Amino acid sequence: MKRKLGNLFFVITALLCFFVLSGHSSIISKAADNKQTKVTGTLLNGSYFCSAIKSLANGDPQMNYEKYDEKITRIVFLPKDKAKEPKKQKSVSVGEGVAAYYDGKGTISIYSAADKIIFGESTGYMFYGFKELAEIDFGKGRVDTSNVTFMQGMFKYARKLKSLDLKDFDTSHVYSMKQMFEDCYNLEEIDLGKMDTHYVGDMEYMFDSCYSLKELDLSSFDTGNVCSTRAMFQHCDSLEKLNISSFNMKNAADISWMFSCCSALESLDLSVFGACDATDIDCMFQACESLKSIDLRNFSSSHIREAKGVFRSCKNLEYLDIRNLDLSAVYDTDEILYNCLNLKTVMTPKATRGFMDFPMLMVIDNNSDGQPDTSETFHKNPISDSMNRMIPFDDDTMVFSPPADAPAVETPAAEPKSAESIITDKGITYKLKSDGNAAVTKIEASGKVSINTVSYDRKTYPVKEIEASACKGNKKIKSLSIGNNVTSIGKNAFKGCNKLKKVTINANKSLKIGTDAFKKISGKASIKVKGIKGKSKQKLIKAIKKQTNAKVK
Repeated sequence: MKRKLGNLFFVITALLCFFVLSGHSSIISKAADNKQTKVTGTLLNGSYFCSAIKSLANGDPQMNYEKYDEKITRIVFLPKDKAKEPKKQKSVSVGEGVAAYYDGKGTISIYSAADKIIFGESTGYMFYGFKELAEIDFGKGRVDTSNVTFMQGMFKYARKLKSLDLKDFDTSHVYSMKQMFEDCYNLEEIDLGKMDTHYVGDMEYMFDSCYSLKELDLSSFDTGNVCSTRAMFQHCDSLEKLNISSFNMKNAADISWMFSCCSALESLDLSVFGACDATDIDCMFQACESLKSIDLRNFSSSHIREAKGVFRSCKNLEYLDIRNLDLSAVYDTDEILYNCLNLKTVMTPKATRGFMDFPMLMVIDNNSDGQPDTSETFHKNPISDSMNRMIPFDDDTMVFSPPADAPAVETPAAEPKSAESIITDKGITYKLKSDGNAAVTKIEASGKVSINTVSYDRKTYPVKEIEASACKGNKKIKSLSIGNNVTSIGKNAFKGCNKLKKVTINANKSLKIGTDAFKKISGKASIKVKGIKGKSKQKLIKAIKKQTNAKVK
């Protein structure tokens, strides 16, 4: 019996050893497998990433992506090099195998041991609302964006960014780029490489309020599937060159406000705009004040329902060809050409339902000989199912003889014009002087204000002076651009404008700034001096710094 029990004990012991050893072997095997598993390096989706690094820098775990950050000035995606990992800094996980580190001085470093740092499906609002962010370094070939489908608002309100290098971005699966760079005030340069936009359907507000952007080449963009470009370039105030030669607008339904307030553009080649499904073209070119010519000869749509103020305040527009537009379904056409005071030729739409006001008397010149075809003059376009070539009526060269039996009428002599005239335009009161220049006497405008020229009675006056106290105490002005025509800013001119946060001065060497001109503007204001360099610039900056706590550069 004892012998049998001993044999049984031996068997049980052997079995236990077998299980223990095999289990240990399995654990070792699993550990080995885990050691060999590659880190994925996949980032959190955009808004979650944004919240995480804002919380890290501000020490506030409740900080979401919509809250503005004023601490982070630089974000850098580090190379795959463990020696570079900033282990002694505060950190937070921002994905699978990806961590963000904060140095306490403004720099966020993104590190992963993975070969690539992979962006998730959404980069929407990823860098939203970083008020002091001046640089994002994505590294050379460090990031992989091939999985991204959604880029809405990606850099929105990153107002101090000056340049972005996105040439390594793969956007072949993206369908929304809405608001992508909106309100990037200081963005001057974007390298988009050969960004694939074939699947993009929404580009609304994409570059809206990129005030400092001067050149933009989008010739590689494929817009065949885009249904909305609403306000895409709105308020690109400094944009001088825009290449959209590859644009295909066939599926674009909403193109309203697309180029509104692109005040520096002098010409725009839109010959690639062919037949499309556009229903809304409201204010498409509103306040493009420098625009002299727009090539729209191929642009056509029979679905347009909204066309208010399409060319409103295109003050320098000389030639306009919209012969292929069918506006027969549009009710409100009154202000389509409002304040287009320099028009020399208009090829009217092929069909309209209502009248389109002309900014001056015009005549029909369908034979293009520079003379009216009939004696009839028009202050509204003729209702017609065909286009007409309209030119301004000129009293000096187009005098029509009255009927032979009409009594002679003496024309009273015109009253002499006063040496100076006072006008108000967009909340700004100007004094028009006899020497052909203008002075600003009062500013009651709100929001963004630009001062350089003013047009009245088909004449453009350069603004040379902003008089003393002209804008003093204005609580509504938020942004100010002063052009290079201005040579004098008077005493207390903008004193007490406590909502004024952004001032851009395109200075000339003659510019003089009066005492306390910018005193008591917003404590968070930034004043940027452009147009001059060297000692002249430093002297002007020094004079401004004496009267304000704003950042001056």
